[in-house]
Amino acid sequence: MRKRGAQIKHRAKAPPGLVCISVDPRYETQLLSSVQAFRQGYAGTDHYLDMVDTHDLMRIALQIHGQPDTSVTAALDLACMALENIRDRYDEKGRMGTTSSEFDALQLLADVCLNYWSRHSGALFHAAYREMVRVRRADYARVQAEREAAA
Repeated sequence: MRKRGAQIKHRAKAPPGLVCISVDPRYETQLLSSVQAFRQGYAGTDHYLDMVDTHDLMRIALQIHGQPDTSVTAALDLACMALENIRDRYDEKGRMGTTSSEFDALQLLADVCLNYWSRHSGALFHAAYREMVRVRRADYARVQAEREAAA
C-alpha cells in the first residue's frame, strides 16, 4: 500500500565546483590563457583584469565560506603584491610585463584558484561571483557620483 502522507520534493544539492568548471570551461580557459599571456609577454589590460577578478573572487569566496585557509590566503597576498607591481609598472612605462617572481605569484594564484574551486561547491562560486559583481557596480556608482560632484 502506498503512504498517504505529503509528498516531499527533495531539492538537488548544488554541483561541486569541479563539475561547474568542467561543464563551462570558459573560466579555467580564460584564467590559464591570461597566465600564458603574462608568460609570453603579450599580456594586455584584459589579461590583467582577469587576474584581478580571480584574486577578488577568491577573497570574497574565503569571506563567504568562513573557514580560514592559510595556504590560499598566503597565495592571495603574494598575488596582490604582484598585481600592484604590475599596475605600477604599467602606469610608469605603459607596458604590462612581469618579473619572474611576479609571474610565479600569478601562476600560483591560478593553480590555487583552480584547486580551491575543485574542492568547493558550485553554489559558493556563484555566490562569490554575484557578490563581486554587486561590489563592482556599487564602486562604479560611487566613482560616478564623485565625478559628477567634482564637475
